[in-house]
Amino acid sequence: MITKKKVTICFFTALLLIAGGNAAAQTEVNITPVAMEEADQNDPAVYADTVVWTDWRNSNISSDEQALWNADIYMFNISAGEEMQISADESLQIGPRIYGDRVVWTDTRNGSADIYMYNITSSEETRLTDNESDQWYPDIYDDRVVWEDTRNGNADIYLYNITSGEEVQITDDEAPQVDPVIYGDIIVWTDTRDVNLTTDNGNLTLQDVLSSNADIYMYNISSGEEIQVTNNTSWQEGPAIHEDRIVWADMRNADLTSDNWLEWNVDVYMYNITTAEETQITTDESNQFLPAIYGDRIVWEDYRNHDTMADTNTSPEVGWNSDIYMYNISSGEESQVITDLSSQEYPAIYEDTLVWVDMRSGYFDIYMTDLAETEQQGQ
Repeated sequence: MITKKKVTICFFTALLLIAGGNAAAQTEVNITPVAMEEADQNDPAVYADTVVWTDWRNSNISSDEQALWNADIYMFNISAGEEMQISADESLQIGPRIYGDRVVWTDTRNGSADIYMYNITSSEETRLTDNESDQWYPDIYDDRVVWEDTRNGNADIYLYNITSGEEVQITDDEAPQVDPVIYGDIIVWTDTRDVNLTTDNGNLTLQDVLSSNADIYMYNISSGEEIQVTNNTSWQEGPAIHEDRIVWADMRNADLTSDNWLEWNVDVYMYNITTAEETQITTDESNQFLPAIYGDRIVWEDYRNHDTMADTNTSPEVGWNSDIYMYNISSGEESQVITDLSSQEYPAIYEDTLVWVDMRSGYFDIYMTDLAETEQQGQ
């Protein structure tokens, strides 16, 4: 499944299964456009001075054939202020992730979905997978790349070592394992092995699926040990990891009786690998999801202000006001970082640099801000 824009929470896993309190401070920040075209840019990632994203400026979305839509991978060097197109093949390239001078993404130029890599220093592009099934949504750390792989009839997590050229299957459970991320020796993912879905007529709703049990799991590459991170019998998904902390979107406090997903109450939780301690990060009774983490900062997409959306001449596809919020783990302080009355989504963070998708122009654009400056302004 290829999704051009996020409609609700990141429900790829749920759709696949159907088919088979602190008061927040508010600070005005200096923001910088990274990519503003009369087309959509989404799914950003950032490492040091480089931002990468999926870009639709060259797309042909009038075709009924999604593989012909032609999304590309672009990058922006913050220090130089220079933009560069990384992929130019007339097929779909989506979901880039970056570490050092290497960028990885999902690529459909060969008919099925493969994982490709680009070396910024050498300008060399490399195909990492050649299996005839689909490989999706990679992540990268140092010389290791992980992705979700369908070669076994369900989604499994695979690992590739760039230096050795070795590919390893990490999970072999018959249920889907998706959303992999990696930091150091630790791989984390969303796991549906304990999902128990029953229905009288075979017609599952999204609420049916999300009322079930998906968990966060992790795998230690050095020890070969797999660990179940979450044991709550609700839906947890979309993990992110930095150092010894894992964050994810959690539905244990959600009320799924409403057909309006804005009323569900999704929260962000954190797990400390060293202490095995779990912490609820958000307590507002709206939706907080798509968390990202770097050091002491957790950022996420927040819907507590969606009722205050003004007439911003945005696309009618986006009828809500989502904002970017941040939590400082050391201080316990929550703050609203982006306050524009349109949709801000998909935050990514590296050191002091925060990037996100922003709808204020009427298109999905990429923006960034310096969080160190933001925190100084809030003092």
